[in-house]
Amino acid sequence: MSLMLEEWNMEDALKYSKEEGIEEGLEQGRQEGKREGMKNGMVYAYYEMNLQTKEIARKVNLTEE
Repeated sequence: MSLMLEEWNMEDALKYSKEEGIEEGLEQGRQEGKREGMKNGMVYAYYEMNLQTKEIARKVNLTEE
């Protein structure tokens, strides 16, 4: 009986750990998406200000590519 209980607890622990990992991954993805969106918005705003590509890249810490 105790062996079955230990196995069940291990399965629950793995399931919880997996769900927790998925939630953390989603949150990290959201944060990275926000940062990327802000960077893209800044590039577009600088472009609309008629700044040269080199100046935009310098301001946003990107390469000219």
